[in-house]
Amino acid sequence: VLSQALVWAQRHGPQHFVFGRPLRRARLAICEVEMLSALFSFIVGAGIGAFNAEALKPCLSDTFHLSKQKAAPLAKSMSVKASSSAAAASAAIKEKVATLRQK
Repeated sequence: VLSQALVWAQRHGPQHFVFGRPLRRARLAICEVEMLSALFSFIVGAGIGAFNAEALKPCLSDTFHLSKQKAAPLAKSMSVKASSSAAAASAAIKEKVATLRQK
């Protein structure tokens, strides 16, 4: 049986095999392993978070308040820049539309 498998592999080339499995099955196996890994990581992370909830709560609330405090001025400056850029762009578009209408 092994010799028949080797003959078949020689005929069809090595590109059809990954991890000793046909390519389609190997892709499915890799996806299954990745999905199980993600599920396991989620379960472990949720367990650690539940176990350390009392210790993590102050840290997370401090992080939230600090990010809100630091992000507010940046958001305000970005909105001012965006409005000035939009005004400049609308003026340029109006000029181009006017020139196209004259043609």
